Amino acid sequence: MPSSPPRPEILIVEDDDLVMGVVLRALRKAGYAVCHATTGDEALALFESHGDSIRGVYLDLSLPTMPGVEVLAALRARSPSLPVVLTSGFDPRVIGAATLATATAFLAKPFRSHELVEAMRRALAAT
Repeated sequence: MPSSPPRPEILIVEDDDLVMGVVLRALRKAGYAVCHATTGDEALALFESHGDSIRGVYLDLSLPTMPGVEVLAALRARSPSLPVVLTSGFDPRVIGAATLATATAFLAKPFRSHELVEAMRRALAAT
């Protein structure tokens, strides 16, 4: 019996427990293996330990202790082509074009589960 190809692993970086639960369920239901962090430091540590298997990142811009833009910069320094879906409740005009340009996609909060899955699929396909 042939084995199925490995599922992409997605790193979820989100500090809101409710949103984290929605994101975890949606991506798992879509067939993705996921790992998750609630802070930037934790996310970077997970990326260091699982970097070879991480194929994409869901990254909230508003995080405690380390802003999402710093996490994004650190991820880009380690893996320039890594697909990153940025998310925020702030208007994209407030976030800034430079930050948005370094992401693969932007997903405004609130979003629906299918919008998240579609954004992640597009981001993964873009690489």
